[in-house]
Amino acid sequence: MNVGSLKNIVLQDVDDTVDGNVLLGWLNRGYEYLQQFVILPELETTQSLSFTDGVADLPSDFVHLVELLIDGVAYRTQIDYEQRNEYSDESNPYVFYLWGSEIGVLPAQTTTGTLAYVKQDAQFTDDADVPKCLAVFQPLIAEYAKGLYREQNGQFAKAVAHFTNVDNAIERLIGKLNKRIRRQSVAWTDIRARYPNYP
Repeated sequence: MNVGSLKNIVLQDVDDTVDGNVLLGWLNRGYEYLQQFVILPELETTQSLSFTDGVADLPSDFVHLVELLIDGVAYRTQIDYEQRNEYSDESNPYVFYLWGSEIGVLPAQTTTGTLAYVKQDAQFTDDADVPKCLAVFQPLIAEYAKGLYREQNGQFAKAVAHFTNVDNAIERLIGKLNKRIRRQSVAWTDIRARYPNYP
């Protein structure tokens, strides 16, 4: 589904004329929101970070942390920002925390590290652009844009309904996608056992 199709979904529902650039901006905001929950592995990248007293600036396009390596040690355990001054766990001393546009590590040190992360996808600029997320998530971008339209027009209850639809659908779809591992059929096993040369 491309941006042109997403625009049509919004326009059919709101039954109004909307400036194309405004609508494109709403779709971009919907796509940005969706990426907070839906990881796009093809957008994984790395960047070197400079830590001063255990704190470094995150890349401006940072969305999801994959791994942080400092001196060959992988920092995979996240703690809350509020725990940074109290944390002590000898079995797992290498932890990180996120705070706004910064990342911190414990033990605090002044060094460099390599951050592997999923970056924010580029904004839509054209009707032919296609979101990189799975097709089942793409209509949610339009649903979010509908909420922004309703919000701009003072229809706050309808706006909240659209945003709630997006959140509920994200949760439901992610749950379903996490369970899509194919279970082996008993019947299929029986056929293979009875006919060893079965293709």
